[in-house]
Amino acid sequence: MNKTASTIYLTGAFINILTLVFIKYLGINNLLKIDQIIFFRTLFAVILLTPFNINNIKSFKLENKHTFALLLILGILASVDAYLWNIGLQKVPVNNAMMMLFLSPIITALLSRFILKETIKRNTKISFIINSFAVLSVYHFSFNKFNIGYLFLLSDLFIYGFTAILIKKLSSYSSDFLVFVRLLILLPISFFIMKDIPIFNLKVLLFVALITFGYITERTLLTKAYQLTTITSIQPLRYFNIVFSAGLSYLILGEKLSLWQVLGVVVIIGSGVLLRVRR
Repeated sequence: MNKTASTIYLTGAFINILTLVFIKYLGINNLLKIDQIIFFRTLFAVILLTPFNINNIKSFKLENKHTFALLLILGILASVDAYLWNIGLQKVPVNNAMMMLFLSPIITALLSRFILKETIKRNTKISFIINSFAVLSVYHFSFNKFNIGYLFLLSDLFIYGFTAILIKKLSSYSSDFLVFVRLLILLPISFFIMKDIPIFNLKVLLFVALITFGYITERTLLTKAYQLTTITSIQPLRYFNIVFSAGLSYLILGEKLSLWQVLGVVVIIGSGVLLRVRR
């Protein structure tokens, strides 16, 4: 993977986790519900992105019906992804959810291998093993009884993988336009799902603005990164989400880090350095 793609991806991943921390802040302080956040984030993002996509809209040409179907499916998957993980988190312990999350890069890499015929290099496989060990050391799975939340979380991991593949197949379109199309499809869906309209104050409005700006930026950067290189080569970098999550949650939300979590972060960073040195 080239340096440009890795830098773009890690920047997008950092901003992604930062926006999730802001969303969690709004939730734990009962300032906004998740369905309200998704709708207003999408609405403001569409308003902000429309002026920058006027030329894209004017010059937009469908190559064929197959391309139209891919764009439509991409938007639908984005809509499902926006809700599925959050619904699952409400039914499954957080530790169990984080345990399942480490499967996501592996699932995405395997889907890319079978659908796009991408090669999973030896260094990538080694990175999967090291980072999986780090995650397993940090998070302990405690299964009491099965509930549908596990199916929601597992389904969302596959949806992420298929979304990455669709982005790769639609590489002829600019990254900002693909983000814009996904938001246009998500907007009416999020409106009908939202149960009630919140009352905004200046503080909430500021956080929604930050979340919206962060969402636009990270979606565009992550989409661009997938267009610049193979999907499988990016997947080891996704474990840095755990590093960013631990650091930002500690700094912004005041969540404490255990010794095992610190050890896991060190192992993941070490794995990333080792992977780059071996290349």
